[in-house]
Amino acid sequence: MLPSAAPFVANSLIHMYTELGLAGDVRRAFDEIPVKDAVSWTMVISGLAKMGMLSDARLLLAQAPVRDVISWTSLIAAYSRADRAKEAVDCFKNMLSEGIAPDDVTVIGVLSACSQLKDLELGCSLHSLVKEKGMSMSENLVVALIDMYAKCGDF
Repeated sequence: MLPSAAPFVANSLIHMYTELGLAGDVRRAFDEIPVKDAVSWTMVISGLAKMGMLSDARLLLAQAPVRDVISWTSLIAAYSRADRAKEAVDCFKNMLSEGIAPDDVTVIGVLSACSQLKDLELGCSLHSLVKEKGMSMSENLVVALIDMYAKCGDF
């Protein structure tokens, strides 16, 4: 029980339980936080997504009072890693429809989904977005772009 636990203590527990792969404890720690802040919501969504509990993570994301780029990106990346590319792209489109701008990590997750779906059109539009927004071309982003173009047959 976490009676009136400070959010940073509860968030630390959520992080620890996530690293240990203890999904039930992650959820219990979150549920016992009397006043959940944005960090708590993001941590539990990211933690559950990381552990492959994508339905639970998506449900919590829908319930979260504030959805941010980090929580959306966690879910997008988890769907991509789980070879559920269509759901990753759906999440990305939902994120955009809420007016949340993607960052380079988001783009990497969606590019992975594009590679799986062989969706050159979306991949090219993401590449254009990266240029248009002046996003940093990190090594991971460059690799994701090369992978997408190679797998979509445009090299």
